[in-house]
Amino acid sequence: MKPTALIGVPDYLCLCKDKFFERDGFCFGVSLDREDSVAMFTIMFQSRYLGPATARIALRPTGASVATVSPDIQCGPAGFGVAKFPVAIPRRHQGKAVTFEIGVDAEYPQGKGREVRFRTGRTIRHDSQFRSLTVVAQTLLQSLFGHFLSHLPAVIRLTLPSDVVEDVPDSVVGESQMLWSFSKSRCCSR
Repeated sequence: MKPTALIGVPDYLCLCKDKFFERDGFCFGVSLDREDSVAMFTIMFQSRYLGPATARIALRPTGASVATVSPDIQCGPAGFGVAKFPVAIPRRHQGKAVTFEIGVDAEYPQGKGREVRFRTGRTIRHDSQFRSLTVVAQTLLQSLFGHFLSHLPAVIRLTLPSDVVEDVPDSVVGESQMLWSFSKSRCCSR
């Protein structure tokens, strides 16, 4: 028998998040939680492609110059997982709603491969240093024709948890865990 064509993979991210972001096929949702008196960014993620991906997500309060950056997130083929990383929140800001700008680096060292998950997220155009060469090129071209555009990073509004430590202990580090990944045995039937 011939191998059957890939139809798609389970969309685990949509089961966890109704709205999510995307950078180049790497999709994710962001929340800010309290774990053992430490504020933690929680990232639920899933790739749209069969090529393994590595991603880094940066979050910074609007108007600030310093961002909190996730550890490297290793995402297997069409993989689904969770990454958590701590953030320090001064007492005077705890419990307040804050708007965060989002920047993402997403790389596919072996190439993207075939698309097997088809729901897209809101596009992130800035990298983890909040630069966007595509946007700079578009703005430069459009300015030649008299059009001026302002390209700001994508944002998310989150409420900062209360009763968390103001400094992250050295013992608390970020981590990333794959919960599901596509395997080659799933792509063919015999």
